[in-house]
Amino acid sequence: MKKKLFILAITLSWMGLGFAQNPNLDYPTDTIGGVIVYRYPVERSIGIYRISVNFGVSQSMVIEWNPFLKDRGLQFGDTLFIPSGRTIVAQSAPVAEPTPTAPIVEPAVVVLVVDSTPVAPVVPIDSTPVVTATPIVQTPLEGAINIALLLPLQAQVTKRTEAMDRFVDFYEGCLIALHMEQDSLNPVNLYTFDIGKGQAEIEQLVLEGKLDSMNAIIGPAYPQQVLVIDSLVKERHIPTLIPFTDNVPTLAQNPALIRFNATAEQEADSVLDYIVNAGDSVNFVLVEGREADIPQNIRYIREGIISRGLPYTITTLHNIMADSLFLSLKDNVKNIILFNTEKFNNLQIVLPHLTTGKQGHPLYLYSHYAWKKEQIVLPQIYATIFASDSVSSKFDYEQAYKLYFDHSRASTNPRFDLLGYDLTRQFLAYLRTQPLPYGLQSDLRLEQEGEGGLINTHITIVNGK
Repeated sequence: MKKKLFILAITLSWMGLGFAQNPNLDYPTDTIGGVIVYRYPVERSIGIYRISVNFGVSQSMVIEWNPFLKDRGLQFGDTLFIPSGRTIVAQSAPVAEPTPTAPIVEPAVVVLVVDSTPVAPVVPIDSTPVVTATPIVQTPLEGAINIALLLPLQAQVTKRTEAMDRFVDFYEGCLIALHMEQDSLNPVNLYTFDIGKGQAEIEQLVLEGKLDSMNAIIGPAYPQQVLVIDSLVKERHIPTLIPFTDNVPTLAQNPALIRFNATAEQEADSVLDYIVNAGDSVNFVLVEGREADIPQNIRYIREGIISRGLPYTITTLHNIMADSLFLSLKDNVKNIILFNTEKFNNLQIVLPHLTTGKQGHPLYLYSHYAWKKEQIVLPQIYATIFASDSVSSKFDYEQAYKLYFDHSRASTNPRFDLLGYDLTRQFLAYLRTQPLPYGLQSDLRLEQEGEGGLINTHITIVNGK
């Protein structure tokens, strides 16, 4: 997938956000048109991308100030003009101080924004919300709210992957949410830290005390990183929203932690509760497989089916491929076939053989949210923390995204930009003790886990017709 990388400019006037350039550059400077620029002698084995990262500017800005690069490219020994982000205003022409519409924010790193291949729109599926909860009441914050955003952006990596770029998507959604949710009584200062995938960077943040003054934290992404900040956020009572992992080992002991992701066990219980409460006659058709190969979420639902005494039959892939699935189906009930995989690619050869569910054998597929974009002719049923509203409800957001970023997203299902937008808005409402708004893709409805932190209980059951 071809991608275009560029650096966010030194200021984004639409949000009042400032992005810091490298303050430790030791190069001679000139003043051109009132702009202070560095004179940079090009070193060996360096490209425009690395120069843009080192100076904290976009690649297009490097080319704009050095137009000869368009014709012959970059060569060792060239001297480039690189804008420093500082200007000189003549004393004879004073400029009025603008009135800011939002507080100036100084994130700790320069962040890459990635332009990736456009994605097709997703057709929404009818869904039924199962659980909603009242948010826990807490003491409202007074004055400005300092939020630390801890993400594995890996901005120094030049060979990008979708797994990396989805966190950039999340970051962009956060920025749009902050722009829309600024409040004069509780303005928000966002501090963004690129903490990679390991523990060293976040341990350094804690050691240097850079999180001590935060009122709230969004992130990090991985369980071992959560453990690094566990004691700090507990002792300082810093509400910390964990957006990506369901593995939060200290959740039951740490009231500061908030987990968005549902566990596999939660989702299994939710879909089985839904089926039992609906009162429909069902028969689960379990496809045999090696126990060691069964994903944890599938294992939980299989165990739940058996422990609850729900009707089930067993079949094999051989029977399905031989068009003998009907031997495992029951008449006049919902036959829900449950495969031992969550990877859709594993089923592409098998699915065309699932047409025997007819003439008194209604056949459903136990599915997964990640399969939403696939062409599946069978009705599906599954549990998910992600909802699907109509495309029209996302109109304002899409217009804002196009205005401020105007490039496509790396992630599609779920969309991480929408996840960042939804969770940031809802987390801000929680911090301000306001009712939690509903999101475009996901909803945060919180209940306390014993004496510990909060868990999101809003799970949707998608029941295809």
